[in-house]
Amino acid sequence: MFLSGESSNSCGIGILIANDINIKIVEYKNCVIGRLQILKCEINDTKIALVNVYAPNQNLDKYLKTFEQEVQELGDYSLTIGGDFNVVMDFEMDKLNGRNDTNKTINKT
Repeated sequence: MFLSGESSNSCGIGILIANDINIKIVEYKNCVIGRLQILKCEINDTKIALVNVYAPNQNLDKYLKTFEQEVQELGDYSLTIGGDFNVVMDFEMDKLNGRNDTNKTINKT
């Protein structure tokens, strides 16, 4: 179990591995506490990077630059990315009430 966060009630993420999986941990990196973590491992001789994301509601551009830089450094590892990017692709279709400061758009290029 690999946990990252500063509080028990906000900004927390984790990567959990079942006990019956034959896994070799190569490196764990807590890139942004409570927001971005990477676990480099080998499963059945396959290099895999498990990337866990919990993007902030504000300052998304800075976060995405860090995310991109970290992912580019993974080299020949296959990527599995999961989590919450906190992005609404179509504000009219995907968002109803909730927080006003949700990242309203993302560059679709």
